[in-house]
Amino acid sequence: MSLFNGLAAEHACLHTSHMSQIAIAEAQDRLLEVARETAISGEVMYLVTEDGQQLAAIVPADYAAQIEAEENAADIADADAAMAKIEAGAPTVPWEQIKARLDV
Repeated sequence: MSLFNGLAAEHACLHTSHMSQIAIAEAQDRLLEVARETAISGEVMYLVTEDGQQLAAIVPADYAAQIEAEENAADIADADAAMAKIEAGAPTVPWEQIKARLDV
């Protein structure tokens, strides 16, 4: 039996094949176990408030790294597209004008 299934039986923690969640207070008491099980299972563990609101999540490190890599790739693609527009003659705004607009 996995830790999450055991917690469900003991502490009203929900575990399904699509989503897992645990009360924040319960996760606090078992953080190392929850983190290890998340890493092993590859599942996201949602931390929920007493009223069931999903407040945060514990994700496997590989999953977080993949998300960051995808975000970085998207940022690079956006920067490349902006530079291509500038190189093609799109107008730019001088830095001093930007600072003046932001009052910095």
